[in-house]
Amino acid sequence: MLKRILIITLFLANVILLCGQFQIDQTYILNNYILIHHTVGKNILDQGGVRNYINQYNQMHGSNFELWDHGYNSEGLTNPEGINTNTNYQIPYDSIDPWAIHYLWATTYPDANYCRDEMIADHHEVIAIMIDCSNPVIDSDERLEQYKAWFLEMRPILADYSEHNYIIITAPPLKPEATNAEDAHRARLFANWLKSDEYLEGYFNLSCFDLFDLLATADSSGNESNMLKPEYRREDQGESLPNETANQDIGPLMAQFFIDHCETKKVNVQLDNFTIETSGNQYNTIQFATRYEVCLMAYRIYRNSLQDSTIQCISDLIPCNNVLIESFYTYIDHDVDSSQVYRYWLEAINITGYQRYFGPISNGEISNSDNVVSIDKSPIVLPPYPNPFRNYNQLSFELEKRVSVKVEIYNIKGQKVQSFSQREGVIGKNYFQWDGRDFDGKHCSSGLYFYKIQAGKSIETRKVLYLK
Repeated sequence: MLKRILIITLFLANVILLCGQFQIDQTYILNNYILIHHTVGKNILDQGGVRNYINQYNQMHGSNFELWDHGYNSEGLTNPEGINTNTNYQIPYDSIDPWAIHYLWATTYPDANYCRDEMIADHHEVIAIMIDCSNPVIDSDERLEQYKAWFLEMRPILADYSEHNYIIITAPPLKPEATNAEDAHRARLFANWLKSDEYLEGYFNLSCFDLFDLLATADSSGNESNMLKPEYRREDQGESLPNETANQDIGPLMAQFFIDHCETKKVNVQLDNFTIETSGNQYNTIQFATRYEVCLMAYRIYRNSLQDSTIQCISDLIPCNNVLIESFYTYIDHDVDSSQVYRYWLEAINITGYQRYFGPISNGEISNSDNVVSIDKSPIVLPPYPNPFRNYNQLSFELEKRVSVKVEIYNIKGQKVQSFSQREGVIGKNYFQWDGRDFDGKHCSSGLYFYKIQAGKSIETRKVLYLK
């Protein structure tokens, strides 16, 4: 049986060299985050260990994420080491309620211009803004619709700052003493809308972290529906501030969301079409079009045939345009045999070396019995569920053929804490469950853990948060 051979190695030095060759804007590398917040955000940062989590991730993965934050204007800007810089951006009205956020991003008043310009001048590539809906609460349907209108008006303006990304953090829920059922339900509707496709679709540099949903009771919890969960309430009768337990639970989730936001943007291209035209025994013309490209370095074309199932790269690096409008590309494969059926794949490579594949397309019919392979036969691994978890977690994945399977679990320090005995996976869905215990049968510490799933020669990883 012919083996598939696909070796793609891009060293950082080569990436930097090629970035210079193609004059790709380095500001598209998303490493520098800033969180705009008030007291709730400060407590999550401090008690939830967000910076410590990011630092540990950097050490494990060789990344260089930096988290800055800005609280009230009197507190100002804090650097990634957690040290106050004695400067601030003069947030307009010292507020992060929906009206003030709209004022900052959708108006041209001098104070709004100054604040935006200062944030951008300090090279914060990802700007996360935590909404405050506590004063006033969303006390009418009209106010809810007004908030939506303001945030809709912000979208095209944020898209104009295309070299930056934005994370909208939904407002935390209120405790029962500070709200009522109708207002709490509207708060849920606003949070659901901010994370919906209706609001986010088509705006590649905008995403939403749903803090409300993580802290709130379910929408069907009786008189306290959509309010701060009882286990997350402080004992004092002051503001609706989540307690230390809540902050410890939320901190790792928020940190990982920031990291994942960057990771998922690394190969940011929307492919509109990928086609092939044949010209007798002379050549095959490969054409593809993209709707937008961000942070890309180049493309490459791969090919195999019925005669030789080895997938090989047949093109040099094809420079990309890195624009937010349609781009069209053509590659001509002159080395063809008219009697052969070929398959082609498109590889998109970003400026840090990450790849994404599209295809295959073919110039002829290929039956299931023909000796061909796909460029990617990795198992389809579904997200661990539930995540985070307390009692047990289920890992599900699908296999296209019977291969040996091994699942190992590592903590954030890279130490293996559990593994499942190797067995023959079945075609279709496979399941593993983990109860949070280590090799000695003891419960592991709360924190982030990594699944390593090896199916045959393919390796996939997934993350899960364990809460004791």
